[in-house]
Amino acid sequence: MILVLFMTKKIIILLLVLFTLDVMKENVQFTCGANIYYGATGTEYGGFKIPTTTFLSKPPDNAFLWLTFFF
Repeated sequence: MILVLFMTKKIIILLLVLFTLDVMKENVQFTCGANIYYGATGTEYGGFKIPTTTFLSKPPDNAFLWLTFFF
């Protein structure tokens, strides 16, 4: 009896996972990307020194992940 209940739980979980994957396959969009800036020193993308300091001003590199669920 315990083995039957255990197997039944496994089957129910398996069916739920399969259903979820099927729904996600059609209704989920995953987008990823990155912005990587490069260039010669003294330019907008390579960075330039801020006068009277030791700091370099340039845009930061970044990355993103975007998950969209349609219903």
